[in-house]
Amino acid sequence: MHIIILCIATMIGGAVDADEKQASMHPTSDYERGRFTVGPGRGWADLLTPINFYRMNVRGFGLDVCVQAGTEVVPGRVIYPQIMATCALDGTQPRNPDGSYVYIDRPRNREGIYDGPPSLVVEIFARDEPWSELMTNSQILLAQGGVLEYVVWCPDGIQWFRLEADRYARIEPDYQGIIRSAALPGFWFNVVALTERDYARVFADIASGIKADLPEQYWAICCSP
Repeated sequence: MHIIILCIATMIGGAVDADEKQASMHPTSDYERGRFTVGPGRGWADLLTPINFYRMNVRGFGLDVCVQAGTEVVPGRVIYPQIMATCALDGTQPRNPDGSYVYIDRPRNREGIYDGPPSLVVEIFARDEPWSELMTNSQILLAQGGVLEYVVWCPDGIQWFRLEADRYARIEPDYQGIIRSAALPGFWFNVVALTERDYARVFADIASGIKADLPEQYWAICCSP
């Protein structure tokens, strides 16, 4: 099951009213009024843009992106993320002989809430938050749900983690600054270019990743022949 999530909001247990307003678990944002403070808000926009660019340039494998929707990360426990995406391709398994990916059952929309855990979560923390403690708490919950990748933009920069044997291991970018996501096949995310605000390079690397890692039937818009 593949979901991208940006900024976890409140976690609750039991039955959930999809229309219920939820407060943020982070003091730098106010989900009830739908706004961030400037610093985290800018970072949120910078991370949303590459994810949405990827979404607009692929097709045909159940990718879905939505904002401020609920997802049941573990049975009976729902979180309300800022951004969520689902994907039916399994980037952790060897590809088929014809180059295609193994398909998996992605979460479904059940009365306004996705009924499965995410595969990639991104959180933004400000300097005035206890961000290290919050990050640890998030990792514990997300590991329980089997979330494949966890990304943090914190005062120490962008940090990328991948779940290995029930624990998160730090993933470093390659010599070009790129991390190749296992949660979203073809999503080559240049974290160095993003922090340098070199958006043209960020988009170019995502397009290259789509062409390199996805069969042609999944290409769309700028990646089409």
